[in-house]
Amino acid sequence: MEASRSNAVSTELKQLVGLATPIIAAQIATSGMGLVDTLMAGNYSATTLAAVAVGNSIWLPIFLFMRGLLMAVVPTVAHLIGAGKQQQLATTVHQSLWIAFVAGVGALLMVRSADIAFQWLDVTQPVALQATLYLDAFSWGFPLMALYVALSCYCEGRALTKPGMVFAFAGFALNIPANYAFIYGAWGFPELGAAGCGYATALSASLMLVCMGVYLLFDSRHRSAAILNSLSWPRFQNIVPLVRLGVPIGITIFVEASIFSVIALLIGRLPTELIAGHQIALNVSSITYMIPLSVGLAMTIRVGQAVGGGDYRQAKLASLTGLGFNTALSATSATILILFPLQIVSLYSDNNAVLEVAAYLLLFAALYQLPDAVQVAAASSLRGYKDTRMPMLIVLIAYWVIALPLGYTLGLTNHMTDAMGPAGFWIGLLTGLSIAALLLGWRLQRVFRRYPSRV
Repeated sequence: MEASRSNAVSTELKQLVGLATPIIAAQIATSGMGLVDTLMAGNYSATTLAAVAVGNSIWLPIFLFMRGLLMAVVPTVAHLIGAGKQQQLATTVHQSLWIAFVAGVGALLMVRSADIAFQWLDVTQPVALQATLYLDAFSWGFPLMALYVALSCYCEGRALTKPGMVFAFAGFALNIPANYAFIYGAWGFPELGAAGCGYATALSASLMLVCMGVYLLFDSRHRSAAILNSLSWPRFQNIVPLVRLGVPIGITIFVEASIFSVIALLIGRLPTELIAGHQIALNVSSITYMIPLSVGLAMTIRVGQAVGGGDYRQAKLASLTGLGFNTALSATSATILILFPLQIVSLYSDNNAVLEVAAYLLLFAALYQLPDAVQVAAASSLRGYKDTRMPMLIVLIAYWVIALPLGYTLGLTNHMTDAMGPAGFWIGLLTGLSIAALLLGWRLQRVFRRYPSRV
């Protein structure tokens, strides 16, 4: 009995790792594009770098909500595959493309209205002008990115994560020369500065969408399912369930991402060394977050296919295996952050004051590795069960009702203790993440009880 259980866990773990590895690689490629944008914009001028940074703070939350909305395709397709209903795949994909098109156009219009936000935030005129040009150019890529995300989520739902990895690296490879050509005016192209960075990203999105389209048209698995052989008109009876499932996911991801932007604004009044140290620690933690996030996406696929096939024992096994694996990974990353904080932060700066702050904050980042990994795994499993509304409420409470007010009180006021600066916000984040992990774990346990299974 124990041997068979061990074999089942080992097999499931291999499946999770096989699905998660290409997702991690795709995340690295996407982050690489952001790094290239930052480096080339910074080498062009300080104003261009500031414009791209300000522009990113506008479009990134919109994109994350849009991606979360379209992530409803992953468990939906996984359920259809698990239930052996491949004939319904084309309808789901076609309706998701209509959702993506509307969301992409809506995002385009929102991004093109960013000058209103710049006036409200009192962004300096040179930076605001360049950021507006950057976002106007970048906005053309939003509908293309939305369509690509919808098709990529379909592939992920079918447990095909390698194509997304390949196409992400193709976009990254194009992004480098395109940035150089459009920002600096190389090879006969006009010198566009910040706007050139936006056009380069839109061009990379175009390539990724074309690659995905060609793949779906000519790969036999997708051709037999008639994914792109033809397109159907909008069917609201299919669109509404996808939107109901996707909106809570989008809100959840938006809440998780936006709290860091709000904290960055709130600590803007503090000394430069504290702000810089906070940013370094935050960047390091975002890198470590890629791995449990990718494992979580793989868990959604595995759990969704098992639930779709009515194999609730396998769904529970996938959930618990992924939860255990993410916990082990978080222990490893936490240990590295605790043992080598100075070595890690010294890669970012040679300012001793900044390094001291960043190394100190990494200790808090190490502490929240475990609850962060647990809450990601639990939320991802719940998405596989198509349970998204309660997780959304849990995250809203944990982040905006608990983490942010507590962080503000500890970091910028003397109500509970002397103002702690960025450390107060990290304590708030640690508290919020821990509560989210506990509540999402409780919710997952309740979902397990709905389905007859024993592991």
